[in-house]
Amino acid sequence: MRPVLLLLALLALMFILGLSSRGQKSGGGSIEYQDQRIGLSKQYGDYDDYKNDPENIAPGEIDKVQRLVQFTPIGPHFSSRSQMVSAVFDVKFPGYELSSSGERPQPDGSVLELYQIEIPRAGKYRYFLFRGRGGAYTLIDDFVYSDSEYLHNVAENGGKLIYSTMDGTQILERSSQTK
Repeated sequence: MRPVLLLLALLALMFILGLSSRGQKSGGGSIEYQDQRIGLSKQYGDYDDYKNDPENIAPGEIDKVQRLVQFTPIGPHFSSRSQMVSAVFDVKFPGYELSSSGERPQPDGSVLELYQIEIPRAGKYRYFLFRGRGGAYTLIDDFVYSDSEYLHNVAENGGKLIYSTMDGTQILERSSQTK
């Protein structure tokens, strides 16, 4: 868990430095995301001001950001957990939610790890499910879901992936052959 927290802190610092320098250079607030310049609704003095503003993305950029978060490809195979986590963070839009349910041991000796990424101002989340085995990870499910209940747990049963809330309420069932 400690490496993930360190990575989060480093990414936040990089964002703060990039946000302030890009804003000063352009005369208006903007950031780089997925090799594209994204306009912000205004220039921000610090990361917290940006993150806490629910209307931080310029109105004309919202659709583009939503499409980028929703459709940016992510490699299916990773030789380490750190490579997998880095790839997930590359999809996350700065200042928006990313969470993980942590590794869940499976009967076959593998682990499943579910990530949830907020799609800015869409009321939707993009989910990535990885299977880890021997230190390597493979993407086995990638989908967008909108519901007021966060998908927090996943279990594999009879060729199906069963997604549930933190309290165990089953919400979604998908084929484990999705990816």
